[in-house]
Amino acid sequence: MLHSYTVTLIIGRYAPWSKSHPEILQTQIEYIVRGFSDDEVCAASALALKHLTKACDTLLANSLQSLLDFHATNSHKMKFEDILEVTEAIGMFSCPNSG
Repeated sequence: MLHSYTVTLIIGRYAPWSKSHPEILQTQIEYIVRGFSDDEVCAASALALKHLTKACDTLLANSLQSLLDFHATNSHKMKFEDILEVTEAIGMFSCPNSG
């Protein structure tokens, strides 16, 4: 669990680097989303998703509907703070210069 938590935080921390390497974005998103199924990694996943969508909003624009669907089907399973982070992540698409 600690490994997944740490890797997820690293993905979020280096999100600006990911913008220069769009070929790995899908893999990163999939890794982050898997973390939502683990209570110990969920908070890190929410934060990493927010940072990744902030840094790579235009590159991830095609993922907006998937993220909306994810939010709709999974938010009831998350802690309030994590829901806020995911909501902010989705909001990056409509307000890319916010943050």
